[in-house]
Amino acid sequence: MAVRNSPSPKATPRRTDVDTPALVAAEETAPVQSTATGWRIGLPLVVLCLWMALLFTMVLLTSNPTTLNRAQILDAPLIVAATPASDDRVEWNVERSWPPANFDGAIRIVGLEGLSIDHRQAYLIPIERANADEFQLVRTPKPFAEALIYPATPEVIADLEAILRAAEAE
Repeated sequence: MAVRNSPSPKATPRRTDVDTPALVAAEETAPVQSTATGWRIGLPLVVLCLWMALLFTMVLLTSNPTTLNRAQILDAPLIVAATPASDDRVEWNVERSWPPANFDGAIRIVGLEGLSIDHRQAYLIPIERANADEFQLVRTPKPFAEALIYPATPEVIADLEAILRAAEAE
């Protein structure tokens, strides 16, 4: 009986000690790669969520400043700072006016229908005389002709006075 020293073509190759560390190393690095991939995706998502939360908080805590319509202000012969005297939004108590004018008691202002008015707040209202007993709101110039009134805050009053000073200087 003859012993063959050459491997048969059908024989499977055997693992050697040299191959084993490479296989073990490959098996150990596979989970590390998936964890690193998770951090590469997870960290930007966390940063994105924090950024969106910051932007949402800024939206809730900041407000847009009131902007006066310059054309409406300059078209109005009279601007009053007034508070509603009644729930019907027609009677108003005048606190101040531009140019200065004297009013005996409450005045009647028409044309404010459909506006959201807080009865505890003072408003700047550009008005003109409608008849002997009433004033009417001066609307913005066409094509929109909107009915605009403004909260009478110190900042808005300062803006109003700046517009009126600039108009006098022209």
